[in-house]
Amino acid sequence: MNKNLFIKKEGFTLIEALVAIALIAGGIVSALSLTTKSVFNASRLKQDLIAVNLAQEGIEMMRLIRENNVLCDFLNGADEPQDVCAWDREPRTSGNPECKQGGAKLNSVQGYTVDTEDMTASVACTDPVSGLTITLAMPRLGGSCNATYLNINSSSIYTYGAGTRTPFRRCVYVCNPVNGGGPLGLDGKPVCGGTPDGGIPSAAQIDIISIVAWMESGLLKSTRLEQRLYNWR
Repeated sequence: MNKNLFIKKEGFTLIEALVAIALIAGGIVSALSLTTKSVFNASRLKQDLIAVNLAQEGIEMMRLIRENNVLCDFLNGADEPQDVCAWDREPRTSGNPECKQGGAKLNSVQGYTVDTEDMTASVACTDPVSGLTITLAMPRLGGSCNATYLNINSSSIYTYGAGTRTPFRRCVYVCNPVNGGGPLGLDGKPVCGGTPDGGIPSAAQIDIISIVAWMESGLLKSTRLEQRLYNWR
């Protein structure tokens, strides 16, 4: 006797399929959103890291000027008064390059441009006893930092020379702590408003404020580093 066998086949209903598709789509969208956010955060952190390094570089260049001034004064010997090659002087770039007449005082509430690739400010130091002359290379200081952008060259060095323009601007401000305030810096905040350290002559102190600014998503971003230098000699 033949019997009809009925086999029940189970499957997804249309509603179950739609729910499954929605869940999968939601997971994909969440993953893409997380990936996009991670990429954005990585780019932002990279910009912040570059800015911090550029700001620190600005301070180090000013420290180099101080150290070379002190060294040049030492090499000149006792015959040259210390104040003509003072620790807080700009490198001499014209006229007599020897540190015997003194350059202008390091003091700019408008900000300097300073470039590790432009070490062309040479200062000659001559020992009056031995007659030997040593030339020290110093970074050249410039102005108009507010509107000048740093470039990145083929060696991946940030410079004001030839290269691809970056979004970064850098101003290095130098002032005596007794100035009591100055104009606004690149970050829109006042510069040069420090109070001198007690027990140390105010003339033996200068403040270095290095600010790097850039635009990100239409907003002004900035990094500020500060350091006080002393006439430690």
